[in-house]
Formats: sequence, C-alpha cells, structure tokens
Amino acid sequence: MIIKQIIYLYFCFSLLLACGKTTTPVTTVVQQPALPATDTSALVTVSDTKQVTAPEPVHQPIADKPAAETITQMLQEQSKPKIKVTLIELMSKRCMPCRMMEPVIESIRQKYAGQVEVQTFDVWTPLGKPMAEQYDIRLIPTQIFLDENGKEFFRHEGYLSEKEIIKILNRRGVK
Repeated sequence: MIIKQIIYLYFCFSLLLACGKTTTPVTTVVQQPALPATDTSALVTVSDTKQVTAPEPVHQPIADKPAAETITQMLQEQSKPKIKVTLIELMSKRCMPCRMMEPVIESIRQKYAGQVEVQTFDVWTPLGKPMAEQYDIRLIPTQIFLDENGKEFFRHEGYLSEKEIIKILNRRGVK
C-alpha cells in the first residue's frame, strides 16, 4: 500500500514538474492528538489558494530518470516467484524420441510455471546449433538442468519420463 502511494506521489510530482508553474488550491486537514473523539474541534481545516512554483526542470536524458513504469516493473519483478530450475531441452523436430518428449516438456512447463523455466532448442536449425555446441551435446534429445545461478546440476541423454523429471525437480525444492 505504501509503495503504491509513493508511486502515485512520484507520478503527481513528475506531472507538476512537467507543467512548470501552476496555481493549485491547497487543503490541509490536521488532527490534533490527545483530544476526545467526540470533540469536533480536533479537526482543523485550513483552505487557501497558494501559488505553487515547480523548480525549473533539469534537462537529462530520459533513460537517467526513474519513471513510474520502471518502478512498477521493479515491483512486479520482485513479486514474481523466483525461478528455481531452468530445464533446457536440446532436440529436433525430425527426431522421434524428441517428438515423444514434446508433451512431457509442455506438461512440465505448465505445471511448474514460475518455478521452472523451460527452454527448447532445435539443434538442427541455425538458432539451435550454437546451443548444441555450447552444451557439448553428443545425442538428442538431451535435457540439461540448471540451478538458479545457471550452473548445471544434472544432464540426461535420450527420452526422460515426466515422472523422472519431477523427481529431479523435487530434489531442487520445486513443488
């Protein structure tokens, strides 16, 4: 709640800076402490029209200024569950065991969204070939499991059942 208020205030202040000088009615409500709740004199309302002058804007590249969208994106990223495991499937559309793995991989992608990032690469295409070289694969399909820091902790060559993949994920705290 406080973060939303900060973002709102930042947005309002940004608009004020963008508009320059402006006249705005200012209303302040002050509650004095230690008075009984039935006493209406506890609320003092001051209403006045004041000249509010925004400081001259400093001309900086937009990329240097934090925007409300940037703050919102940062908050959304913080609220996302952390990826615990990355599963890389190195395969080909023309390989029969690889095609058998497709529904297994898709099931893992759906069941563990937010905890497991699933990436598939067709190693017989220009886009997938560098991945095959990077991970030094010998045959397909190959499943490579990376921890949250990107370090490989398990590798399997050939068909791997969904039940076996789930066991591997459970050992890394994926539920």
